[in-house]
Amino acid sequence: MIESPSAVTSTHLNMFNNKTKQKISDFFGITNRIFGYFEITVEDKKPERFINLINRKKLRVWKLTVTEDEKLSFRCSMFSAYNIITVAKQSGFTLNIGKGIGLPFVIGKYKKRTGLIVGTLLASLLVVLSGFFVWDVRIVGQEMTPELYNALKDVGCHSGQYILGYDVSKAKHEFLLKNNEYSFFAINIRGTVAYVELKERTVIDKTPDDYLFCHIVAEDDAQIVDITATHGKPVVKPGDIVEKGQQLVSGEPVDKFGVIHPVKAVGVVNARMKKNILIKIPLKQNEKHYTGKTDVKISLYTFGKDIDLFLDEIPKYEQADVEFEFNRLSVFDTIRLPVDAFIYKYSEFTTSEREVSVEEAKIIAEKAFSNQAAFFVGDGLLLSSDKEGKKDTAGDYYILSGEITYIKNIAVVEPFDLMPTPNEPQD
Repeated sequence: MIESPSAVTSTHLNMFNNKTKQKISDFFGITNRIFGYFEITVEDKKPERFINLINRKKLRVWKLTVTEDEKLSFRCSMFSAYNIITVAKQSGFTLNIGKGIGLPFVIGKYKKRTGLIVGTLLASLLVVLSGFFVWDVRIVGQEMTPELYNALKDVGCHSGQYILGYDVSKAKHEFLLKNNEYSFFAINIRGTVAYVELKERTVIDKTPDDYLFCHIVAEDDAQIVDITATHGKPVVKPGDIVEKGQQLVSGEPVDKFGVIHPVKAVGVVNARMKKNILIKIPLKQNEKHYTGKTDVKISLYTFGKDIDLFLDEIPKYEQADVEFEFNRLSVFDTIRLPVDAFIYKYSEFTTSEREVSVEEAKIIAEKAFSNQAAFFVGDGLLLSSDKEGKKDTAGDYYILSGEITYIKNIAVVEPFDLMPTPNEPQD
């Protein structure tokens, strides 16, 4: 049986492609794109002869296909193209060199745009290198604050940190040692973003219900008005003068046989208390007047370096208020840049002295006196308030002094541990 040319060609193509399939890897595909290759067509009706030739000469080609007009097309690298063309010409084949594909041909096409090509390559290199640095630091579950930013910066967790050389475990221990208000700290770097997890240390305020045994003692110096103990034994009586910290209700009552029965003392001890209050209001006060002059200074922090965008660190103002703003730069509010900006706005002001009348000072002093009295009395009962106001001898202040008398519950808890007596057997 005589095979048709197309059948012979198909057989040769399958044999050749199966033989070379394992030799051409993804690596060679990438390198060929970088160094360039040609698409060539064999102008011969019997392309199987050409396939036998390149097999015999061990010339590297790939992607052999038969065109509609039964011609053979293939690809070869720029390095092997010369040898293939030379051998084909010596063997009587006519080759039609098609388009060139790959980076060299792209550069040749845009050789007049060298700046564009160099810029593209540099941008690509920058993108690759940027993957080795932290671009953004995010706090899980909360916003970044200037105080927290500085605390993280002290342990190296900042934009521009080199990822491969960053010891996360060391940073964790340093952060917890320097910031006692936190009980948990972790850094997880995913891509170019450092995710920080924080947990504040919580201090639980104990109430009387949290103690097994306790006494009741005096919160401050006072005179007992009445005492009611639902648990424990009162050790003072109405009319007694007590000092701060003195025991009022014992949590270790003793029965008639001399046996101690420790309890959690519970009770209310109302007592009469007195407090002296002194308020001083200056009759000459300084007033602030803003001039409208401002100065803004910006400092950038990137890749571990501070970059000041100003010459003089302090503005040439004798007196100024300072407003601080902290910004984390981004492009279109979506792409985070490894640059943090610290903005300081200085507003100049002058001061002038203003005299305060006695009537105005008296109103201010009365209000301050009432606030302090309310602070001391709390939820107690104010009995009396004796006060007197006058100017001092030098005439610089209006002074309001007085004494308040009030009744308040002064019972506070003092826990204790049950200690066995010497005669009591111990486990």
